[in-house]
Amino acid sequence: MPKRVTETIKTVKTVTTKKPGKSSAKSSAKVSSELSQKVIENLVDLQKIETNLAERFDKLSDQISRLLALFEMAARDFGKQPLPAGMEKDREFMDKINMLLEQNRTLAKGLMLMEERLAQAAEQRPAPAPVYRPQLPPQQPQQAPPYFKPAQAGRPLPRF
Repeated sequence: MPKRVTETIKTVKTVTTKKPGKSSAKSSAKVSSELSQKVIENLVDLQKIETNLAERFDKLSDQISRLLALFEMAARDFGKQPLPAGMEKDREFMDKINMLLEQNRTLAKGLMLMEERLAQAAEQRPAPAPVYRPQLPPQQPQQAPPYFKPAQAGRPLPRF
């Protein structure tokens, strides 16, 4: 079908590229009737193509509906059949993980409640009174033992 449309465009180009000085009334009427005929043929071809596409879309929607029904049947059958041994272990593992997640949520809620209560208690509590601490008399610096000699400034430290 696309060839026919291309041929028509070529025909229209050749018809319209004639030099204006040599055309007569008969040839221009003939050209316009040929052009009208080609336009009508193209419109008919286009309508056939549109009809064909509409039919294909209907078939496609029917096939999609059947595929969806097949998936629904497979899901129902899969739900009815017992799980294999490996799948049962996976289910147990997932149950344990779900239980841990639930415990985690419970602990998080408890911590949030404790934080809120501590914040409320801190707001309601008066400022703490200063604690009395007796001052100790100042101590005199102790003298270094006689065997302790401070390092000399110019001497480097030994390396091990």
